[in-house]
Amino acid sequence: MALSDSDEELTAEESARRDLYMFDEGMYDNSDVFITSVLNPGTADYLKEFLRQVRSQARLYSSSNPDVLRKHCVKYVEAPVGERDLVLRSKEDLQRIYRRKHGKEATSSWPPKKLIEKIVVDADPATAAADDGYEQDLMNAIVGNMKLTRLKDAAKEDCDRGHEMEPILSKQLLQLSKSGGCSSYNVEEISTVGLVQKDGETYAKTSVDRILGVNNNGTPQLYLLELKARVKQDRVQKEQERVDMLRSRKLMGEDEIFVEMEADSLHSHLGIHIPDERLQVLHHAYVYSRDSCFHGVGDTKELISVCKINFPQELLESYGKVLGKVYEDGLGIFYRHDPSGSGKLVADETEMKRIKKAVEKNRDTFPEDARFDFNFRLWKKATCLDNLPLPPVRQVLPTALSWWNINKPLGDMISQMLWEYNYFAPYTNVQGALVKRLAHQYPMYTIHRLFQLFSSGTELIQLSPQLPRSHEEE
Repeated sequence: MALSDSDEELTAEESARRDLYMFDEGMYDNSDVFITSVLNPGTADYLKEFLRQVRSQARLYSSSNPDVLRKHCVKYVEAPVGERDLVLRSKEDLQRIYRRKHGKEATSSWPPKKLIEKIVVDADPATAAADDGYEQDLMNAIVGNMKLTRLKDAAKEDCDRGHEMEPILSKQLLQLSKSGGCSSYNVEEISTVGLVQKDGETYAKTSVDRILGVNNNGTPQLYLLELKARVKQDRVQKEQERVDMLRSRKLMGEDEIFVEMEADSLHSHLGIHIPDERLQVLHHAYVYSRDSCFHGVGDTKELISVCKINFPQELLESYGKVLGKVYEDGLGIFYRHDPSGSGKLVADETEMKRIKKAVEKNRDTFPEDARFDFNFRLWKKATCLDNLPLPPVRQVLPTALSWWNINKPLGDMISQMLWEYNYFAPYTNVQGALVKRLAHQYPMYTIHRLFQLFSSGTELIQLSPQLPRSHEEE
């Protein structure tokens, strides 16, 4: 790459970032000129940085062969503008982007090329014209994300392992702080907290992993902490490479794992290198009205790094405007108050059409309109002020399971009694045995429920949702 006298002072990272900016802004006549004047003479270090900047797969820039690296860079440059940010992504990344855009899982057999086509072009040509527009895209995303995607076995296991590591990593952070490893931030206490809503903005909510009680040069302060445990070895390796880059740029000491940086710094991507996680800590800071957040990364044994990232006020205000725009243009429909008190969705004809199109687009999640309506009513009822704060999800037991937990032991108890007393019921077929068993179970179940009802100190009117109702009442 031809460098001027002033360019010789730039690192490969800074040069790649500058050249990408110039290319995206159209400062080169065409892609061939960029390839000839910039990529062809580029060194291996420069080409690696170029690939890192465009968020390609890590394996693409693991090679030290300039020709191999240059081939990937050229692929990015020559791709159509709408596909440029996708052509070097891994298949897993493309599947995740597809899920966000369309609110459903992509077909596992689709190759990356087809995934890109489905992301760039609407998957349903018949409704593409009708679905065009920011408002419809926004509603598709809102409806598509009303239900969490079920993790597969391996992913669920990794997620569970990551949650198990959080208290361990928290304890290590506390020990690191006491030994002076967190600069002037002396962590004295670490607490957990549930879902928190920003004051005055019901749509801005977040759940941070930990709250830190910090003594900062004699001043007690509260800070936010987001923890990430890398379970897979390839992701651990990426984090180690990131820490090595921080140390090579003298941003982190050789024997340290703590770094503090500004969000608008040239090197902020080295503090938190995954864009989704940078957005997550920004969201935490905005909801809590804080100007910083701690971000800790570890493996399955110990902490790898801790970054305290500081957000400028202008960035926080801009982020708040974006959230407000999303609320005004789509999300706010679901927060409207129903004057009738029935909990129905309050929307005009145009908005209802938009919602119905979004539900139809997410039939994998909502096979029928009634399922969507039920989910909305459940969310509305659960989040009303009378029911807040909500208990942890692990304490919420579905009614069907509650009935089974009551009924099953009773049946087992009756069976045990019959076996102990050698009692043989007078029946001659399977149907008779089933009727006999139910005849024993139902009175026991009824007695149990009556005991619960009359031994409760709660007003009967408040128990009405739990009492049996006839179909006419429903």
